[in-house]
Amino acid sequence: MTNLEYYYATSTIKNTPSIFSYTVMKENKFGCLGVFVILVSFGYVANQFERCSSPNKIEPSFSSTATEKPVNPEETANNVTAQYSWNYYDENDPMSNGIIKYASIQSNNTASFNFPYQGAQHATLTIRKHPRNGNDIILSIEKGQFICNLDGGHLKIRFDDGVAQTFLVYEPSDHSTTTVFIQGYNKFMKQLKYSKTMKIEATFYQEGNTVFNFDTSDFKPL
Repeated sequence: MTNLEYYYATSTIKNTPSIFSYTVMKENKFGCLGVFVILVSFGYVANQFERCSSPNKIEPSFSSTATEKPVNPEETANNVTAQYSWNYYDENDPMSNGIIKYASIQSNNTASFNFPYQGAQHATLTIRKHPRNGNDIILSIEKGQFICNLDGGHLKIRFDDGVAQTFLVYEPSDHSTTTVFIQGYNKFMKQLKYSKTMKIEATFYQEGNTVFNFDTSDFKPL
């Protein structure tokens, strides 16, 4: 072999990539492509899983025109007033052809007694005109015991800023401890008709004296 032939032979071997090098490059090329495909596939699956796991997810939306309805102080005050105002209703007397008339009002404050009568409660004052039994003034509570024996009891009533007056009371015929009948109908009604407020102080078993406040304005005689 001449020197020239040897030169071309060695130059070809050095500058030509071997089969092994080509194979490695090919495998690396497809290996990188495979990794890329796997990563893209994983991201797609994860996105689909998140969407499926939250099918009802709704993105919050905001509107610059949305406003909350303002509270009307006058409307709120009217609702409170209506709750503690006089209620009027009639009832047929099953033993006569007459009508039983009622006017009732709830106290605008509450009292909370000890066990077993715990919990805030109102008092209710009822005026009743009965065709057979006459006229009555009834004071009742939701739970508890008025101090009232067979001989009766007493409580104090104050109309507006007047002097507190003592009224006799007696228990109902069913001996209920949550109701008393106030005596002195004419005396009571004469003052009630012109009053705006009324305070009633009554004595309760193991509770002592408790005062209930009533808004008696707008009373309409039965």
